[in-house]
Amino acid sequence: PIQWMVKNTLPVGGIIPVRHSADTSPKYERRLRTNFCNRYPSREIFHSGTSHVAVGFNDLSVLLTCELHAPPSGSQGPLRFCGIDLSSFSVAKASVVAEMLKTASVPVLHCLQIWFSGTWSQAAVDSFKRAAKAAARNFEGDRHVQSYLHHWLSASPPGLSEARELWFATRQRTSCGSISDLKVLTGDLGVGGPGEAAAAGNLPMFSVPEGSPPGVDDESAFDAVTLEDLAAERERTGSDIKECLCTLLLERLKRLRSWLVDGAILIDLRCGEVTLGSPLMKEITNMRPWTMSWSNVLDYMAPSEFHALARACSVHGDTVHYGYSMNWKTEGCT
Repeated sequence: PIQWMVKNTLPVGGIIPVRHSADTSPKYERRLRTNFCNRYPSREIFHSGTSHVAVGFNDLSVLLTCELHAPPSGSQGPLRFCGIDLSSFSVAKASVVAEMLKTASVPVLHCLQIWFSGTWSQAAVDSFKRAAKAAARNFEGDRHVQSYLHHWLSASPPGLSEARELWFATRQRTSCGSISDLKVLTGDLGVGGPGEAAAAGNLPMFSVPEGSPPGVDDESAFDAVTLEDLAAERERTGSDIKECLCTLLLERLKRLRSWLVDGAILIDLRCGEVTLGSPLMKEITNMRPWTMSWSNVLDYMAPSEFHALARACSVHGDTVHYGYSMNWKTEGCT
């Protein structure tokens, strides 16, 4: 930027156009980990008999809100959902959730706790450990994902009191105005029913291998649903907002469970970075994806680089690519 300013003049409020140089292009932030997707997933339309590749998937939330349509002409079989993320934490956690969801004997309530709740019942802890063991077998060649899975298999979850302290320590920007607010903000979801009393803290949320990135503050399961959906559920049932959240998430988890158990969707998760000419890019090409979502990966590469990569991933057909930008304001857009 300094060299550019020596040779050029910049008006007040102007933006230095050096975003795509080798030294200044923004990079994916590896020093943070997120337990949930940081934006509500749009209601995507997927088709049976095709492959969808989700680059930067973060978690499986898009499968909670998507629509699954009939296969295109000449196609048949399940939807193959391939989720790719550079965060080994996100891939490890999502792989455990996927194992639990596709195992019909695991209560869906446990899937809700593991994915979204700050505390778990002892039965949910047991379900998580069994699923983590199965997930670990799928990542024997990835030591980064394995490090999380083996840690969770060997570690004991934090006790309830410690989990409460850890949860509230991350509520930096939140203020509680009443006891009812406090109940909402405890992070408990799906616990408290018969045989499901809160007994321990969420392992992925509060216990990770030494040297792991720190967690993001103020995450909330409320980010997984829209205000419109919450309002409609409250009007329909008259329940409090926390019960409405649980009801909505459970309904969506049950729908995803049925798709997985019936073989309508196959989930394939991978950890890595998709770059031009990389082995991962070639694997995507061989999948012949029908659709590809790129999250906000567009923020981390020049448009010409993205278009070249997208074309290389879809050389076998007319793949539909889509994504979004979170850094567009720094590009001089109005």
